[in-house]
Amino acid sequence: MLPAFAALVVFAVAMVIQAQPIAREAARAEREASAAREVSRFLMDLFDVASTTRGQRDSVTARELLDQGARRMGEQAGGDRLTQTRLADAMGMAYLKLGLLGRAKALIDHALHTRRELLPADHRDLAASLDSAGLLGVRLRHYDEAEKLLAEALARREKALGPRHPDVASSLEHLALLYREQGRYDLARPHEERLAGIAPKHGGTGATASTEVETLALQREVVLPKDVVRLVGSGTQAGLVAAVGRQGVYLVDLEGSAAPAFSPLPAGDEVVGGAGPGELAIRSKGRLLLRDLFPREGRITERVVAEGLGEDEQVTVDRRSAVLAHANARRLRVLSLGESGRPALVDRTIAALPRRLLVTGRFVAWVAPDRTVHVVELSTGQEVLAARDWEGQVNALAIEDLSGRLAVGGWFDEVFVYDLTGRRPPT
Repeated sequence: MLPAFAALVVFAVAMVIQAQPIAREAARAEREASAAREVSRFLMDLFDVASTTRGQRDSVTARELLDQGARRMGEQAGGDRLTQTRLADAMGMAYLKLGLLGRAKALIDHALHTRRELLPADHRDLAASLDSAGLLGVRLRHYDEAEKLLAEALARREKALGPRHPDVASSLEHLALLYREQGRYDLARPHEERLAGIAPKHGGTGATASTEVETLALQREVVLPKDVVRLVGSGTQAGLVAAVGRQGVYLVDLEGSAAPAFSPLPAGDEVVGGAGPGELAIRSKGRLLLRDLFPREGRITERVVAEGLGEDEQVTVDRRSAVLAHANARRLRVLSLGESGRPALVDRTIAALPRRLLVTGRFVAWVAPDRTVHVVELSTGQEVLAARDWEGQVNALAIEDLSGRLAVGGWFDEVFVYDLTGRRPPT
């Protein structure tokens, strides 16, 4: 009798011990479901408000909808801090996509602080907040802080989700973006290669393997001065953009909180493109200058990055304003704009003045007079392509850094695509 009773007691104790983690997991699942319901209810209420507002006038912008949500968040999220945090992170990322970095920072920082306080170290939402804060740091150009946050997010996601999860791909993409913007291509490349291997199978945030066409919607409108002909760079603070007019350069506040500032350009000076926070690449009297036209303090400053430019010399800047290429009939050079004093990334002799010149964060490409397209990889300085597979002229060049693909547009709607990594033949 006693052995049976003892066995029953042992069994009961074991069941109690086993039930504890089950109960904890069930409670966690219920909290997650409750948070999802609260978020859904909040968004439905917000769109109801938007519908009422739309009845009073033609349309409601994405920014107005977010502003309404930010005001209502504390009142409508049921008082639960984690639910409010989930909303804050989502709205912060939406502000980030709109380019409203000041508003994004307040929400994303709040979400990260709260999740660090309330969630265990291996929680997926904490890693998401680290990734959001890191991406925001890249946009704000707080590179050291962004690197720490993104590296922590990547490590937590790899440990919790495995090396090929879409969330891991997102962190890899953001780290690669950070390193490219700093001109640290040797660090960006391993992350890009890992991402290229993940994105095709998991449909992650990387754009390399997607064949779907995304339709872009207008997010907001910014009124520019009437003589503006193009946007070229960014200001020293988030939310500012430089715009070239016929007589000079404007500094435009994208949030509309201040009127555009204006700085005139001397006659003969030509703005080539943006050159990093607050600086513009300007061609002036045979020199290539990086000039800060809108310093926070003091006078306008400039530094010379190239001299002796001929009138026909070609100059171009990559779309992130991180590298600059210039070429004449004898020489091609690529310079990093993020690090003054750094040696040229590429410095090579060429046979003739290029017909076209293109530089990205990873490659420089040019079209020779004989219509041959040459491509050099910046991180190695090696030529990875010299091709002429078309009959007529080259009308366009485009490079997608992440996948390492070059598109060459020729006559009669011909487009040739090359894999610059050498893994696939041209198509």
